[in-house]
Amino acid sequence: MILAFHIISALVSLGFTSFLLFKPSKPGLNLSYALFAFTLTSGIALMLFTNASILHTCVSGLLYLTFVAFEILVVRKKLVYATSPLG
Repeated sequence: MILAFHIISALVSLGFTSFLLFKPSKPGLNLSYALFAFTLTSGIALMLFTNASILHTCVSGLLYLTFVAFEILVVRKKLVYATSPLG
């Protein structure tokens, strides 16, 4: 059950954060943070409870974390420029 939630949250997180690149919003960014945290937490729980291979889990997790974190940083930067009085 947790595996299904983990996969769904990861896919929704990737898709939603990618959508935010085109329509950035503060509430959307907060939701992206929550999805990111849930995916990370459920991934750690899955790794601990299923005795998954640490190498495969870490590589997959690092790829996901890097990609979504980069997208979040770009969205944050876009929001700063959009709300800046000079922008």
